[in-house]
Amino acid sequence: MGLLKKKTAVSGEMTAKDRDKLRKADGKKSKKDKAKVKQKKIKRTTFDTIPYKRFVSNYVMLLNEQVHCGKEVLNLYSKTYLIADVNYTALTKTEQYALLQQYAAMLNLFNEKASLQISLVNASVNQEEFKSKLLLALNGDKYDNLRKEFNSVLEEKIMGGQHGLQCRKYLTVTVAAISYDAANSLLYSLETQLNAALKKIGTAPIALTANERVRLLADIMCDVNREFTPCSQAEFDRQAEKYQCCPDYFEFERDYFMFNDKYARIVYFKKFGNSIDDEIYKKIIDLNKTMVISENVQFIEPDAAIRMVSRKMTDMKQEEIQRSKFSAKVSAGTVANPLEGSELLRNIAEANELLDKLRNEDEKMTLAQFIIMLTADSYEELEKDTKILETTLRVMHIEISKAPNQQEEGFDSVLPIGNSASIDKDQNIQVRRTLTTSSTAGFCPFNTGELMHEGGLYY
Repeated sequence: MGLLKKKTAVSGEMTAKDRDKLRKADGKKSKKDKAKVKQKKIKRTTFDTIPYKRFVSNYVMLLNEQVHCGKEVLNLYSKTYLIADVNYTALTKTEQYALLQQYAAMLNLFNEKASLQISLVNASVNQEEFKSKLLLALNGDKYDNLRKEFNSVLEEKIMGGQHGLQCRKYLTVTVAAISYDAANSLLYSLETQLNAALKKIGTAPIALTANERVRLLADIMCDVNREFTPCSQAEFDRQAEKYQCCPDYFEFERDYFMFNDKYARIVYFKKFGNSIDDEIYKKIIDLNKTMVISENVQFIEPDAAIRMVSRKMTDMKQEEIQRSKFSAKVSAGTVANPLEGSELLRNIAEANELLDKLRNEDEKMTLAQFIIMLTADSYEELEKDTKILETTLRVMHIEISKAPNQQEEGFDSVLPIGNSASIDKDQNIQVRRTLTTSSTAGFCPFNTGELMHEGGLYY
């Protein structure tokens, strides 16, 4: 996919697409494989691949229009917040449990017309910001040699090696509304409640302006150190801001894709274990790979959730009765009940527990999806990083999928712009896991407090 106005690659450098053609040329292709390549068509321009419509204010983005939400046809609007990290890892078990309870209470603020995207963007530190905030300025006196030595230590220890990556955390709230005015009222109400809820956790949301949201997209899809020129209102009006964050091209393959000189892959959590590790995100981030982790959460109206679980329980109990009758006819009661300890009985027990929580414990039902976009400099590095991620998650009893033939939909879902509503089937991978709000809170996004402070000293 190319831009409406073609861009040229950096002089003397090959794009990932060029290098991938050479990689594929090294292997022998059958005539059938060649025919498939010839039949492949470019769907859209790169400009149109960026999955949102336009900005409708300095903070709010219109994601999609005329989306069916139950019996209504509504528009989807989103607003993104930067949140400072919290020293979760350093807390005692009792304090960690209390924090998770507060986090679950925050999730309970949402209803069926609002969804939440929790994004962890692990990317290189912007060198200019790093230098302006942390390096000591030279004063032209006898201590400049010491300042230069101190700055060189900072550059070596923080900018070099694994310390060159920084994890930033964002919350994006998406609401379904008939107009921008209606959406703005919903967003304002949720923001007020979010402020109060996150204050109890020890952090606060900072709303990103339109330019800051475009810059975030540019950091992910372009070079984090590329110069960014803030867009004027006139540029936003004609949607020219997308040129600031568009790569030169997108090329989507079966289980990976390419843009500029980068290879990328979307993977999602396919199967979970019986328990949730509250440090799962920390363990993934500690791999020190360039990635974006996105947790998209849709909320189900309580009465609808109870009806849904009750219907499912009725179906499972009917199946249980049919199996028991069949077993009685075959064995005439001379063998043990084949249902004992079976997966069906476990599912019935879990459904009973879920129903009790929904009715008696002020829990809500969520539909959650967990998606990761890995980025690498070569296909071989991408394969290696994927295997490392698979191994790490397997220890926590999580199985992932490489999203075959869904890389573009996965890309739409993982970007921190709020494509988190399950109703938006055009811009969302339809792979969801049913959880309660307390179970969803178990995927704790917090780790440790920020250690990089403007004017701070390195120890």
